[in-house]
Amino acid sequence: MGVELVGRFAGAEERKVHFADDLAQSMRAGDDLSRTFMGWVGALCEKRGLDVPWEVPASLDIAGRTELDLDAEGITTVIWTAGFRPDYGWVRIPVFDEMGFPIQTDGRCAVPGLYFMGVHFQRKAQSAVLYGVGEDAEQVANHIVENRA
Repeated sequence: MGVELVGRFAGAEERKVHFADDLAQSMRAGDDLSRTFMGWVGALCEKRGLDVPWEVPASLDIAGRTELDLDAEGITTVIWTAGFRPDYGWVRIPVFDEMGFPIQTDGRCAVPGLYFMGVHFQRKAQSAVLYGVGEDAEQVANHIVENRA
């Protein structure tokens, strides 16, 4: 499907992006958290006499690459997900207002190929929360596909 997992962003220079060699560690941490959650779900299911709805699969030991050459890979668009708090300090392009929020319309900004997601009130009140970002993401993805060079 074209998705490649990599470790934590470690920086960029010229047209190369660098990632930490921590993908396997991050995946194990996520799997451990899922197993803890499933322990709670399992205990509740047992208490209520219900079947456990799913199992957490075994952890995969994946080593992600630590460098990506944007030109060699033909990458012209980057979708950046950074968590649950706005942190735009790594973007050194003047696309922010006086309060530090991206100046955007439906996720698009003045720089072609640079999009934002999860911005407070990007399109509506729910834009910055997990259950509401999907509709905005679909709109941004459609714009990217429709405007491919």
